[in-house]
Amino acid sequence: MVSSYTLAGLPLTDPGGRWILESRTGLRMIPARTRSGVRIPGRDGDLPSIGSTFEPGAVGISIAVLGSDHASMLMSVETLSGVLARRHELLSLVHDYGNGQQREAMVEILSSTQPEIIARENAIVAVQCSVPGVFWRDLAASDSTVPVTASTSTEVLSGLAESTAPVVDSLIRFRGEFSQATITDVVSGDSITVYRNVSSTEYLVVDVAAWAARLHATDSWSTTTGTDVINSVESNRGRGPMLSLNPDFETGAGRVRVQVEGIINAATAPTVEVRAKRSFI
Repeated sequence: MVSSYTLAGLPLTDPGGRWILESRTGLRMIPARTRSGVRIPGRDGDLPSIGSTFEPGAVGISIAVLGSDHASMLMSVETLSGVLARRHELLSLVHDYGNGQQREAMVEILSSTQPEIIARENAIVAVQCSVPGVFWRDLAASDSTVPVTASTSTEVLSGLAESTAPVVDSLIRFRGEFSQATITDVVSGDSITVYRNVSSTEYLVVDVAAWAARLHATDSWSTTTGTDVINSVESNRGRGPMLSLNPDFETGAGRVRVQVEGIINAATAPTVEVRAKRSFI
């Protein structure tokens, strides 16, 4: 199993041996956090700041170019520069662990240095990147299903197992016969309440990042088609996403738990489904 990285589809260790990612390049960061308190001139101490969030981190990439001669080294530097010189756009940085697991971070290249010539055939190319989205994510979303068999149900979201960071862009879908359904993240207390009755043949999809909600008469996850019902959906948050899903570590590996409450008709097998990408620090 060999771990590897690609940036915008370009392998950072070239299969043909033209360049390799330096071993000291960690490509991981601990995101900073916004200040937890606010200072006011003329007043002692800090006032609590509500809603402290993670800040973007930085990633440094250092690549050793290995040419057979000076000309081939320069040509390899040119090839790398085609990606590393791009600015003002988000590029996909993918880490393949070599065991079937992959993580992706969307990065913006902030600066690069003049290639450092080590010898006529070798050079070091280094760039500094920002990670505006803060976290590493799975490449594909996973679905988790919470069967609602009582007026209050608490379940672990199987699709988000081993997460280590908040998920703030999930899709939440209510199906089956519900009345005033609420889903709550156990760790943060964030919750969404649907005040519209959902029949046994309807699907109500909430996009927590976009503050959007759509009602469908057929099986759908769309957040653009269907009937707009956002006025019937309420979040207890005043800013950011409608609902953040946060892992706890009481069992070792990160797990995300939600509580679902509502008036249900058990005969219609009501469920709440969560579609999201796992998130990692």
